[in-house]
Amino acid sequence: MNSKTGLVIVAIIALIALIAAGASLVYAQSRLTAAEPDAHSLAGSWIVTVTPDPETGVPPFVNYAAMTKDGMIIGSNETGHASIGVWTRTAGNQSATTFMGFDTMDGQIIQYKVRSTVELSRDGEEFTGPFVTEIFDADGNTLFTVTGTIQATRIHVEPLD
Repeated sequence: MNSKTGLVIVAIIALIALIAAGASLVYAQSRLTAAEPDAHSLAGSWIVTVTPDPETGVPPFVNYAAMTKDGMIIGSNETGHASIGVWTRTAGNQSATTFMGFDTMDGQIIQYKVRSTVELSRDGEEFTGPFVTEIFDADGNTLFTVTGTIQATRIHVEPLD
């Protein structure tokens, strides 16, 4: 895998992880006991499968994200990088997200920004949609852009019987 492909994977993973982490914090703070999630909100914790477009050469991967009721996103990826961002409902079951993070590529620090428009399923258990990831150099110049789709599944409490 080349540096560009690795960076794209890290950026996408970080985005999804940020979303999932933010959702977890909001949900945990709003409920002292386990409760059913709001089927009309992204607030909660998510397992996010990221599928970059085929021409990128990047295979699908998984991130974790938490989204809070007040619109924050915290994410983590399989490489250990974190991201932060925001989300907002745009119409009906649709929401927009933006999150950002740092990484390294060829020994240089880079920044990435991930934007997506997602649709929450009627039962609130999944969301899907397209994403765009922009990779920037230290001076803020766009190095390249990656597009694809995400599919997320809500995480629920699994009691230790």
